[in-house]
Amino acid sequence: MLATAAKIDRDASGNPTGILREAGAFTLVAAKIPPPSLEQRRQALTVAIADILANGVTSVQDNSEWDDFLAMEELEHTNKLPLRIGEWMDFNRPLEAL
Repeated sequence: MLATAAKIDRDASGNPTGILREAGAFTLVAAKIPPPSLEQRRQALTVAIADILANGVTSVQDNSEWDDFLAMEELEHTNKLPLRIGEWMDFNRPLEAL
């Protein structure tokens, strides 16, 4: 089986079109995207939670990044988390991280 190279489609002028071919292309782009700030994470969670509640869901499972957990924890401590969240932890992490 031949390996397919990662490819980013470009228009006639050579500008990226936004179409990524193969998983490797996404990896190239994702590496350039800065991680969201704590405030951006809180805002995204607030929007997502409002949508979840609007659809009648009151409890969810989460397996997000640690920084997302910290944002949810902050929402909880400020009484802005009207949702029950079951948090999944990666028990392969060091004890200090857990």
